[in-house]
Amino acid sequence: MIKVSVILPTYNRFYSLTRCVESLISQTLDCKFWELIIVNDGGKDVSDIQRLFDNNFNYNLVYQKNKGPAAARNVGAEIASGEILAFIDDDCMADINWLLNILSSVQEGEVIGGKVVNYYHNNNYSEASQLLIEYLYHVNRGTPNSFSTTNNLALYRSDFMKLRGFSSSFKTSAGEDREFGVRANAKGMTHQVENSILVTHAHFLTAKTFFKLHKKYGYAAFHFHKEIVVLEQKIDTNPKFRFYYGLVTFPFQKEYSVQRRIHLCLLLVISQLYVALGFYQNRFNFFGQ
Repeated sequence: MIKVSVILPTYNRFYSLTRCVESLISQTLDCKFWELIIVNDGGKDVSDIQRLFDNNFNYNLVYQKNKGPAAARNVGAEIASGEILAFIDDDCMADINWLLNILSSVQEGEVIGGKVVNYYHNNNYSEASQLLIEYLYHVNRGTPNSFSTTNNLALYRSDFMKLRGFSSSFKTSAGEDREFGVRANAKGMTHQVENSILVTHAHFLTAKTFFKLHKKYGYAAFHFHKEIVVLEQKIDTNPKFRFYYGLVTFPFQKEYSVQRRIHLCLLLVISQLYVALGFYQNRFNFFGQ
């Protein structure tokens, strides 16, 4: 009997997809208890990935026109046969006990977020981006704005369907996780973080891709604000001075060298400038229509 359905959206990252699938095939949870649903979101053909699976492996490879990862996850959830949905991204690798710990942790009526660690620990751009997510977890914990990123998320399929899945209005991999978290919290679901549910995020960044990524976060933040207004959720979406002070001092709470703490601090400051740029560009485009 299938207990867990793993939903894996992918788009033109076959090498990363292969590493992710290899980590899933190595799970300690017997493959008869779970299935893998790969949703190709309009990218190049990935059918060659099937060479990794033996005859006993439960998997489904689905193709959709490019609509974004949120829509791809919804497609996977629709055809899932497991009572629990586990979401992971194609640039992540699951710990060997990932599924076993999900199965033993998830309860009905709650959303479980796992721990995400940066694979490229020595890359300051990748490390700063992961620190930003970790900080957002920290400041939003226990509030109506709490969320977990969709690269390591699990909940009962019945709860996911009650929430009507992710908002497919988000066309990129940003913002849909926060909006989903707000809706889940508003519906009375609890949000738990379980560090034993571990994935490694392998997102190598350069200066150029770092700036581009955080500008995209800014675009998504404006979209998120619009969605919250539609949902009529009364949550504070306006960062305060203490938010930014806490963010830029966050690296000094970690065990880095002094030089690296300063470097990461500066990158976090720059990240917020690009977030603001993306936010106000999207706002201008929206109201200028």
